[in-house]
Amino acid sequence: MLFAEHRLRGPKVDRTDQNRLDQLILKLGSIQSWQKFMIIGGILAFLVTGICASMTFYVMGDLGEEALSRALILSTILPLALITFIWTGFNRVLVVMTRANQNLRRAADVDSLTRLCNRAAFYRRGREIFDQTILTNLHGSQGSHCSLDKKMSLIMIDIDHFKRINDQLGHLAGDQALCHVSKIISNCCREADMPARWGGEEFAILLEDADRKAALNVAERIRQVAETEQFVWEGKPVCITLSAGVTEFSTQDQKLEDIVLRADLALYHAKAAGRNKVHAPYIMEEDLKEKHKPHDLLSIGMGQQISKA
Repeated sequence: MLFAEHRLRGPKVDRTDQNRLDQLILKLGSIQSWQKFMIIGGILAFLVTGICASMTFYVMGDLGEEALSRALILSTILPLALITFIWTGFNRVLVVMTRANQNLRRAADVDSLTRLCNRAAFYRRGREIFDQTILTNLHGSQGSHCSLDKKMSLIMIDIDHFKRINDQLGHLAGDQALCHVSKIISNCCREADMPARWGGEEFAILLEDADRKAALNVAERIRQVAETEQFVWEGKPVCITLSAGVTEFSTQDQKLEDIVLRADLALYHAKAAGRNKVHAPYIMEEDLKEKHKPHDLLSIGMGQQISKA
């Protein structure tokens, strides 16, 4: 992230060399752990084999070509076999430990009620996607008004009048209503999207490689499905509606929290407009500069509201 901010604010440098460095960083970051493990093993085997062969040639160089050839073969095969055996054992241990750590992290990242990822997991993965989006867009960026190479959008969703469900039907009904909404959200999202329980009755969805229009369509589909598929509790249907705020990535965003703030403000306006609505304002360049007045991002005439069909 500091590297990206330096690119945005620092002195001008050779764009060709900088783009190559950015691409190298992206490629190194995409290498998986097992691939790094195999690369290290190959380098280690090459070094050990070279050292053993050199020592053998130095010690037995005067014994004749036949004896030297046999010694070189043995000095090459034995170290390779030993390294392969040891490295395979290390690899199996690494696989077991990696799977155990993944299971522990998965359990820690999942909300126990809705089975969606929690806020901590959302922020960790969201910051990774945000940094990748900035680096990717810096490659082809020639100015602040050029089109983005990589897009990213965020949807914030809130269950309307959720307190009434808890007060009138009980907290158990409220928990089941949260599960009902979480299933709708999961069914309406792509596999690449990241839905999360933000807290209480609020949800967040991070959409990678999706612009504002695509995110708006997803949010509106979720709103419509929640309105038509009634939640049933003790044999009685309960009407549940949702309000949503939508925003997308801007090249002037410095951190993931900037996008979260705009989406949360959009959600606030959707609720203030009567609830059961999706609010997806257009982002104006002058609005992004108003650091101390975030509410001006959603001033009149800047966006649009999508009411229920």
